[in-house]
Parts: sequence; structure tokens; C-alpha cells
Amino acid sequence: MKVSLTEATQLTGELQFSAYACLDTTGTREIFDTLLPRLTDEQRRIYAWSMAQLSPATAMQFRGVKVNETERSRALASITERLKETVRAIRSLPAVATVWDGKELETGVCPSPAPGSKAAVPRHKWPRAEKGATPLDPSTMKCRQCGAARERPVLFEPGSSHQVMRLLYELHKAPKQYGKSGTLTADDEALAKVAKRRKALAPLVEHLLTHRDLAKQRGFLDCTLSPAGRYHSSFNVAAAWTGRWSSSKDAFRRGGNLQNITEQHRHIFIPDTGMKIGYADLKTAESMKVAFLSGCESYIEAHKGDVHTYVCRLVWPELPWNGDIKKDKKIASSLLPPWDAVPGHDYRFQSKRVQHGSNFGLTPFGMAIIAHVPVAQCAAAQEAYFAAFPEIKDWQKYQISRVSEQLPIYNALRRMVRLLGRPWDGHTHKQGLAFPPQGGVGDILNLGLWRLWSRYEAVPDPIVEVLAQVHDAVLHQYHPRHHDAVRAAIRDAMMFPVEVTDFRGTTREMTIPVEWAVGDNWGKAGPDNPNGLKEIAL
Repeated sequence: MKVSLTEATQLTGELQFSAYACLDTTGTREIFDTLLPRLTDEQRRIYAWSMAQLSPATAMQFRGVKVNETERSRALASITERLKETVRAIRSLPAVATVWDGKELETGVCPSPAPGSKAAVPRHKWPRAEKGATPLDPSTMKCRQCGAARERPVLFEPGSSHQVMRLLYELHKAPKQYGKSGTLTADDEALAKVAKRRKALAPLVEHLLTHRDLAKQRGFLDCTLSPAGRYHSSFNVAAAWTGRWSSSKDAFRRGGNLQNITEQHRHIFIPDTGMKIGYADLKTAESMKVAFLSGCESYIEAHKGDVHTYVCRLVWPELPWNGDIKKDKKIASSLLPPWDAVPGHDYRFQSKRVQHGSNFGLTPFGMAIIAHVPVAQCAAAQEAYFAAFPEIKDWQKYQISRVSEQLPIYNALRRMVRLLGRPWDGHTHKQGLAFPPQGGVGDILNLGLWRLWSRYEAVPDPIVEVLAQVHDAVLHQYHPRHHDAVRAAIRDAMMFPVEVTDFRGTTREMTIPVEWAVGDNWGKAGPDNPNGLKEIAL
């Protein structure tokens, strides 16, 4: 039966569903048949690569990851309390407490109904204006039965974008920020701009961003699991223009974004009974990519050891360093800075932030907003960083010049993009800086994931099951009897050489090392999580 779009809208029930399903399929096929002959050889290669990635992505979506329900409940209770504390802290800030004037109309039950009233739920009786007269001002109205005010104050809700915009743009008269669609917005980028232009609002912005982060964490912990107690994610292969994957809830609205699970909550994910969970992580991948793209020999050399500790010693020389990189790694990983004393946010973690933020064009102020680090700390750290590795600045200037001239840019596996944003805009420049390292690492990781799945899972005698793609790492599980075979499989599938040509034309061979850790849950092993991931040499 041939059905047009107009006819489909007139159908009902199951027949309508079938008609729309057919239109979705045939419409997509018609577009495909039109576009396919127009693809260049380069575009065909990228399309074929995207299709190949769908197989492991689908396998992981269907499988999901088992969740320890007891640990999830504990984590949910903890994050809920932290969220409440953050709300109280925001409401007590002078920028909120002294100006917030939110009100709403009283609609509750009247405690003093009129005598003889038979209403099951007695309501307030508000005065009304005479017909044709000017409407009464709600702020002056009172219930004729109990005397309650028509308006009542409303506490500031940091989770309400409407209230945040009113507080910033109407009450504080901050410069209004608009999104790509031209509508007023208070997203993270807008908040960062407000804090930059109105320094007095920076503490408020920092608290709002913290609240949003905690709210996201709570949303992840409070998600719907499958009947088998598993967390499912839809891994979206072609969602991002960079070639990197994204993650979201599955088709049945279960689970969520497995790629954005913070370290403090990963321990709730466990392997199936009798299995071990493994985590194969491309070590220092994006910073290594920047080192090779910039041709900075000293930065390349730093990656032969622990680059994050190496940089940490450069930017915070006042810490009690030992001089031995392995011992200094323990120092950097054990000390928390006073300005960000969150578990896991040690100085080595901060070193990663300095490198990534500086490599991708963030200013000290931008780094401070995103990382919740004092601007002075970021400025001093970035100055020391670029003094040690000046070639990175030269590469950034070259990359920005290509973006400004609207020339194509490439990553290490020769994926090409041509940015369509304003060529003079700083946001477009940052995209140009981020694409070669981030997009390149994404393709390298996904190639390793595809090799691991195709060679060691999608075979008659599988030895591993892939669970999740986590930006630059692969979460998987296996039976302990296959331990040595899986270790060899990780080496074979994920460690391979890639030729990288720097901006001056010199080509070097780069192999990103893989760090493999194994345990009984996804969290790192420690005093509070003795059965977590422990690193095993490959």
C-alpha cells in the first residue's frame, strides 16, 4: 500500500504507526541514494568507518553494565545531601540573599473557610475588581476569610534556568547572553562570560556550576535500570562532527551517559558473577597528540614517563618533590590543593586540567571557571607551562591561521573537517585547536575498540566482552581464566603506531601507551574501595 504523508496523518492506531515507520525508512533511503553518489573517496572512507563502529556500539548498548544497588543507594543519599548543602550556600550568598525577590500566587487551602461551606477542599476568597475596572494589584490582595496575602515569597531555585536568568539579567543587570538560536540563555558558557565581565558575580557563578554538576550526578544515580539491574547506554557513533562518540539513555529511556560518570561514583558498576572488570585506558593520549602535532621535543620526551607529574613539578615547584618521578607521582596524587579539596582532585589531576585547558586555547579565567580553580593559580600555572613548552604556542598560532583562512584541518588518521563557524571568533579557534588531538584520539581509541571486539569477542570462542567506550578508554569484562589471553589481546588491539606530521612538516611515529587496570568494580582501588581497579603491566 502506497501512503503519502498527508494520508498518513489521517490513519489511526497500529496502521498509523506502521505508515510512519515506513516513511521514516523510505525517506532516509531516498536521501541516502541521492547523497551516496556525491561522496568523495575520503567521505566514503569515513562513512564506511562509521558503519563499522556500529557493531561494537550496538553490542555494548544491549549488554549494559551490572550495578551494585546497595552502593548506588549510598551514593545517591550522599550526593542528595551535598546538593541540599549547595542550595543552602547559594541562597545565603549576598548576590542572592540581598536581591532575590521571587514571588508566587498563594493557591493553597484556606484554614478559615466561610461558615457553612460544604466544599471538600476550602479555597481562599480573593477580592475582585469591579467589572471594567483596573485589575487589582496581587501584592495588595488578602483573603477575605483568613487574611492570607495573595502573593508569597519564593526561595531561589538554582536548578531553574528561568530564575537564574532573572537573577543575573534583570536583578543584577548582567550582560545578557544569547545561544546559537538567538534565545536568552544561562548555560555554562553564558555563565562563564557573565563571571568574566562581572567579577562580583564570579562566586555566584562558581556555586551555580557546582550545583549543576551535582544535579547531573544525582540524575545519573537516580536513573532507571533494566529489570536485570543493569545500566544501559546508547553509544552514538556519528553524533559529533569530530568523530568522537557520545552517549545517552538507551531506546527504552533507561540508564544514561556512561561516558560522563565521575570517578567518585564508578565503584557502583560491577562485573557479572564470576567475571573481572577491566579498564584499558589510552595513557596521556590527547596531550601526547599535542606534543607530536607541535613537534615539541621536550614535551614528547616528557611523555616517555609520567607527563602529568612532570608538568605538576613545573607549575607547582613549592610542593615537597623528591626528584624521583615515581615517588613524585605518589606525592602529586596524594595532596589536595586548598582551593579544590574534592577527593580525586589532587595536584596531578589539576596538572591534567592545566595541560588540556592550555593546549586547547583556554585563558586562565576560562580554566578557572571550568575547573573551579582560582584565576591566579591558573595564570601562574599556564605561564610556567608555556615557558617550558613554547612550541605549543607556535602550533596554536598555525592552527588558528588555518581556521581563520577557512582551510581544511586534519587529525592523525586523516579525518578532515572544514569549520563553518565565524573564522575570526575565539570559539571557532578553540574548535580548531581541539579537533586534531581530540578527534584523532577518538578515532585511535575506536579503532582499538573495534579490533578488540572483532578479534576477541565476535568470534566462536570469545575471551572478552566490551561494556563501554569512555572517550579514551574501553571498559570490559572477562573470566579470570582468560586473564593472560586478555592482557595480550589488549596489547594487540589497542597499541599500534600512527604516523603524525607536525605543523612544520616533520613526520614521527607515535604509539599511545595503554594503561590496563583490573578489579571487582570500576572504581579505583583505595582504602575505601579495596576491590577496585588495580593497574597491571601490559
